[in-house]
Amino acid sequence: MKCLKINNATEAPSDKEMKSIESVIVCYSFAGELPAWIGQLSSLKELLLRGCNELTSIPDTLAGLTSLEKMDLSFSSIKSLPPSIGQLSSLKELSLSACWRLTGIPGTLTGLKSLEKMHLSSSSISSLPPSIGQLSSLKELLLRDCKKVTSIPDTLAGLTSLEKMDLSRSSIASLPPSIGQLSSLKELSLRRCEKLTSIPNTLAGLTSLEK
Repeated sequence: MKCLKINNATEAPSDKEMKSIESVIVCYSFAGELPAWIGQLSSLKELLLRGCNELTSIPDTLAGLTSLEKMDLSFSSIKSLPPSIGQLSSLKELSLSACWRLTGIPGTLTGLKSLEKMHLSSSSISSLPPSIGQLSSLKELLLRDCKKVTSIPDTLAGLTSLEKMDLSRSSIASLPPSIGQLSSLKELSLRRCEKLTSIPNTLAGLTSLEK
């Protein structure tokens, strides 16, 4: 795997080099916007931007990353995700943990048909789009410490592959009855959900639940 480390002095690689790059690591000290040419890295499998405190957005050219499997934006200052993120059909893992300036995720996430893990813990999102129910490959959904999340959409029933959901220390006030249709769910964490006063009887449908 050819890895490229990006800082503010990094110049665009040649056309030949672009085709061989599979991993990009953006340095913590990076400031400003990511270069648009990142969208031309057709072989890129891994984009790591963890801890980029000065990074507030990512380019719409992201749609060109047709081979991307993992994107880590955790602990960055990202404010929003471009709608084109829904075109990352190979993406398996998306981490947005501790993105304290991120208040929402686009409904275009429906295009992430390969997504297996979505980590949103300690972010500032206030809700999940109803379209999240179309992520049929999703196995892990983490919303731990999401203080602004008070509910989850009823479309959750569409997450037929979901095995782990962590809502602990969130502001969740209720669970939709459709949660009982998550037949693959093995682990459900509701620790210290102080606003949650009851759970639906439909939980009896969670035949695979272990924890």
